[in-house]
Amino acid sequence: MNFADLYKFCGQQRAHKSKSVVLPLLADKCEVLFKKGVQLMFYKCCFDLENTEVDFLKPKFDTCSMPAIRDEPRVIPASKKSAILKLMTVVPNAKRKF
Repeated sequence: MNFADLYKFCGQQRAHKSKSVVLPLLADKCEVLFKKGVQLMFYKCCFDLENTEVDFLKPKFDTCSMPAIRDEPRVIPASKKSAILKLMTVVPNAKRKF
């Protein structure tokens, strides 16, 4: 897989609590189902219950247009990388396995 195989998607989900839709937390869901061509999310909060459907995308979201393709790999900013490398001097050798 190459970085050009990925798209620059942006978050287009609704707010967790809105006047029209109340979504349960992800920790409360035991099964989530998405179907191709349908803008709904089907979920279960218990394995014994039927699927509940909810429109979780923003109303302005355009499903017909695809986002731009990534033209470069995602990288860690230099300031963040230097902060991580500074922390590596403090971490004991036994915990540096990652």
